Amino acid sequence: MTPLDPSAADSDPAVSRALDEAPVLVLAIVQDEDAAAAVHALVEQQFAVTRLATAGGFLRASNATIFTVTKRARLPQVLAVFQRTCRQRTKWFMPFMEDPALTGYVGEPIEVEVGGAVVFVLPVERVVRLQAGAATRPGSAATPPHRDEVELYLQSSRLVGREAELLAVVRQLPGVEAVQGLGFDRTALEARVLVTFDPGRINPVVLEDALTRAGFTVLSAGERRPR
Repeated sequence: MTPLDPSAADSDPAVSRALDEAPVLVLAIVQDEDAAAAVHALVEQQFAVTRLATAGGFLRASNATIFTVTKRARLPQVLAVFQRTCRQRTKWFMPFMEDPALTGYVGEPIEVEVGGAVVFVLPVERVVRLQAGAATRPGSAATPPHRDEVELYLQSSRLVGREAELLAVVRQLPGVEAVQGLGFDRTALEARVLVTFDPGRINPVVLEDALTRAGFTVLSAGERRPR
């Protein structure tokens, strides 16, 4: 693929349109405290988002990395979301002593500014969606669209009396096709919900974020009871 020359965009409308339609990968590293708000805002503006739990090397603290692919023309919208949702804050950092001779020595804490978003914008040569069995022969029935399922575990004490509300919150999300309560037991510590969804329109991170914003507590793998 021959790369487009951005300098030609001002003189050639065709190049300008092609540049606007060209896909770019946006990769943003944000603080955990800001990740949910950023993902929610991007999804509201119809961006497909993937969120990964990551960790920084300097502070050795957890953070989040958010991916989205969009047309270059919509890049300002993506950057505006991170500008609006990712704020700076102050934290105290205890220096790590690498020298064995200083083992056990407690250094003075350092006040550092963290937060905001570090955003990388990368050109994308092409976007390919791969799916087993997607190809069809002439005259054969079309392959049904791919669907995923996820089980979400919720804290029962925040769910009692709100079962119908929970199901309604999930059903109204774009891309959700079915939701079923698997264990709304008032005596249990946790409840399970099975969600069937279109992975091209929504993902489990967005589901969990919507439930959290509605006042429900979604349990992580470490918080669930062993089975």
